[in-house]
Amino acid sequence: MLSPDADTSTTTSPLVLGIGRLTRQKRFDLLISAFALVRREDARLLIFGDGPDRKRLEQLVTALGLTDRVTLPGYVPDVAEWLKRADLFVLPSRYEGLPAVALEAMAANCPVLSTDCFAAARSLLGSATGCGIIDKADPAYLAQMIDNRLDSKKPTTLRAIAQGHSVAAGIADHVRALCELWDDGRTCRPDG
Repeated sequence: MLSPDADTSTTTSPLVLGIGRLTRQKRFDLLISAFALVRREDARLLIFGDGPDRKRLEQLVTALGLTDRVTLPGYVPDVAEWLKRADLFVLPSRYEGLPAVALEAMAANCPVLSTDCFAAARSLLGSATGCGIIDKADPAYLAQMIDNRLDSKKPTTLRAIAQGHSVAAGIADHVRALCELWDDGRTCRPDG
């Protein structure tokens, strides 16, 4: 079984992750095509997940001559250690709801590059250190973004941003909002 500790081929190499169901929606073909253009030839790409596009994506990896740099290990039930190890997480999706995996990456201080595929993408990632929005579904453009990110120091402040979007923080925000509605917050005190 593949593990972040046992995988010695990527121990010193920059590691880029993609995580999700292997379907057209996730647009991993864009990520793989971009990875073929990444300057850092020592960089490695792992795409965790399974789905109906696996064979097509594996064929693309082979056609682009990336079999020694790109791996599709399949479904992994816990990606937390991989996100801690990774230098970058890329979410090239066409559309998403609120992708928990982007928040999981940030909680591991792993920078995120994402298309503008979910409603809060720009507000969540736009000003977060090391993160960014993929404005063009173009392999050369994405490759340049990946290279720029891999040339930079890994941020250490993303975890705090992710914690602001935790379930507990969301509940507290809702309770505060309800208290404001209920008697202008005079009798309702969410913190005690």
